[in-house]
Amino acid sequence: MMRWNLHIALLLVTALLLGNGCRRTDPPTPDPIDFSEGVLLANEGNFTWGNASLSFVDAEGTIHQNVFETKTERPLGDVAQSLYLYRDQIYVVVNNSGKIERMARNLDTECAITGLISPREMAFISPTKAYVTDLYASAISIVNPSECSLSGEIRVNGWTEAILSYQDKVYAAGYDAGVVYVIDPGTDQVIDSLETGEGPVSMGIDANGLLWVLCSGGLNVAPPRLQQFDLSDQQLLRDFVIADSSRSPSQLCLDPTREFLYFLDGNRIFRQPITATSFLQEVVYEGNDELLYALEVDPVTGDLYVTDAIDYVQAGRLLRINPTNGQVTTEWTTGVIPGDMLFLR
Repeated sequence: MMRWNLHIALLLVTALLLGNGCRRTDPPTPDPIDFSEGVLLANEGNFTWGNASLSFVDAEGTIHQNVFETKTERPLGDVAQSLYLYRDQIYVVVNNSGKIERMARNLDTECAITGLISPREMAFISPTKAYVTDLYASAISIVNPSECSLSGEIRVNGWTEAILSYQDKVYAAGYDAGVVYVIDPGTDQVIDSLETGEGPVSMGIDANGLLWVLCSGGLNVAPPRLQQFDLSDQQLLRDFVIADSSRSPSQLCLDPTREFLYFLDGNRIFRQPITATSFLQEVVYEGNDELLYALEVDPVTGDLYVTDAIDYVQAGRLLRINPTNGQVTTEWTTGVIPGDMLFLR
């Protein structure tokens, strides 16, 4: 009888323990990330490694890593090249995967445009038409963003890089050809071209509606150049030559007023007013051992955001810089080879 009572007592104690704290509980679910405001960053990853990723700096300044993979439970792909926001949808051009991922603002994936060769940058014409430049295709692809489909191409000479839509024309930098192609989006035809220096890599429209083109000089075959064109008559207005052909400027950006140009060259950020009559080469920021890789200007605050690829293998860095005094105000650790940035508001 005593053994039976002891058995009952042990069962009661076990039940009480299970009911008062010994029950297994799941870890708390983290709060969802608010993607309504912040900076989305494309980490290119290593070529052929398939380790591209997205990082996101939220409105509070906290960086979140691998946000695409966390959302979708699959990898982004190979080399995240560029980012775009159009009609409240986000587009990620994944270069070596030959695709463009389309996502909602909360990063829920919707579809992918596939069948591309080596896509680089995009220009949106309408909900049903966008142009995509390409490294190897010798063509600018025509895609339908609404249907996530490839719908045609515009044949060109070799590698095309930067592309922008302005008024009723589209302008695409022909890196191999040393021209900016002028395209009529109504007919999908190249109707003219602007002769530039070797290797045009990036472009922008200033406050006066003039086109600026930054030319890298190609693979050290010619001096780099910064050129200004009047698009009304396609005349070259200014042609600033960088005498040292070993330099390779890139990443041309404009401030929110579109009165100042910024670009990268080595471990320095340069600024140039659009009214300058000579090439001033004002240095805004000079790093030490950084490998500065990508540059963007916040379109509202004017803060400079620059990435440091470090050694192209380990996680990189994102720096926020005050354009007035050149001081680094914030620094974040990113994914591998941090590149293009998209400001969300």
